[in-house]
Amino acid sequence: MAETDGVRWSAFHTEIVALCGSRSAEAIQQAEMDLSLAGKIVLAPFALAHLARAAIGQKERAVLDGLHPAKIDLADEIVVVNPDGYLVEFGYDEIVYALSLGKPVSFAEAPVTMRLRSEFFDAMLAGTKTVEVRRLDFKRSRVRPAHALRFESEDGRSLLARAIAVAKAPTPSSLIESVDPECVVPGADREDLMALLDEMYPGIAGSSTPMVAITVSVLGEERRPSLVRNYRLASGGSVTWSDSLPPSIPVAGAAGWLVDRFDGRVLVRCEADEEADRRFSLPGGRIEEADGDDLAVTLAREAAEESQVEIDPKAAVLLGYQIVTGHPRRPGAHAKARFLAPISLYEPIGPDPDDPQGRTFRRFMTDIDRAVELLGDRSCQCERSAVRAAARALGLPVDDPAPEGFRDGGDPGPLDFGDRQARL
Repeated sequence: MAETDGVRWSAFHTEIVALCGSRSAEAIQQAEMDLSLAGKIVLAPFALAHLARAAIGQKERAVLDGLHPAKIDLADEIVVVNPDGYLVEFGYDEIVYALSLGKPVSFAEAPVTMRLRSEFFDAMLAGTKTVEVRRLDFKRSRVRPAHALRFESEDGRSLLARAIAVAKAPTPSSLIESVDPECVVPGADREDLMALLDEMYPGIAGSSTPMVAITVSVLGEERRPSLVRNYRLASGGSVTWSDSLPPSIPVAGAAGWLVDRFDGRVLVRCEADEEADRRFSLPGGRIEEADGDDLAVTLAREAAEESQVEIDPKAAVLLGYQIVTGHPRRPGAHAKARFLAPISLYEPIGPDPDDPQGRTFRRFMTDIDRAVELLGDRSCQCERSAVRAAARALGLPVDDPAPEGFRDGGDPGPLDFGDRQARL
């Protein structure tokens, strides 16, 4: 590891990535371009587009079928190309094979991620638990049969699964009547299941909260974390998450996950105009000459200007980089550094001195999962586990944030640590 101006840079290693999971030539070519521009060696599958140019017999198909597992063998990681979140049937076998080899797996469309207690994680891995019951929210409403899912345990393990069936119900009681409790919690009855739901979501028993039951089939346990994540930008460009900075890629700016030291919430900057193209974002911006090429100083300055909070640049933890390619305002590939830092002081909210319109951005303080939903940026989803790991290392309570409600509605008023009682 090298250190320059207080910023730690990881030594770059060119990873070999095998693309899997799709017969769409266009989707494969887009992923191949994105990852190549991010400095990866890409092994692409034989796409359907080639079949129109040559007669492929049974013997040739057998050769092709044997080539792709060999590419997975060579790769450091596989990237599953799953347009709109769906996995074609042969993609399941590719993921199972990669996981059996201990290869990291990432997705073009990030799978919905859910946390499980360790005992439930083990039961799901063993196949004795096949249904997951949750409150129906924005994240889980997107799940469809054939979608990939990721389950994380309390002790840091994770597994991949595919959704087999999705059943929605208007109330917890009606959902419990429609599922086998033992498929949710081995050995449980309906009363046990309702007690568990009431423990997960206090006060939910007897309520009219919509619920969802997702039947899953486990693909395998993830033995190593993913190295890269590839996502498509709405602008037509793409963002690739990388733990290290590829060579010859300039760093254009920095942004950060800023965490409250008392309640574990993170700060999301909010544009008051509901019609704004990008209403929610993390504090951050471009490097300026006064920053002295120190990205952590860039983040501290932007946090103070945009959100009126102070952080110590020396306490900021570098998480990795978003590699942006094909952006209409900057077509060349460039990187944005992403940090995590604890908030040391709140100032009264005021206008951003660098904003041409002199706008005042509101502060939304919420938990990490809700922040990802507000940001609406799939590239942020791949940072979630890195944010949690760095926050835990700093002793920040991100796994047990304060109850929902406080400042999560966008209260723009000033706040200092003397207001701690109001948070609890």
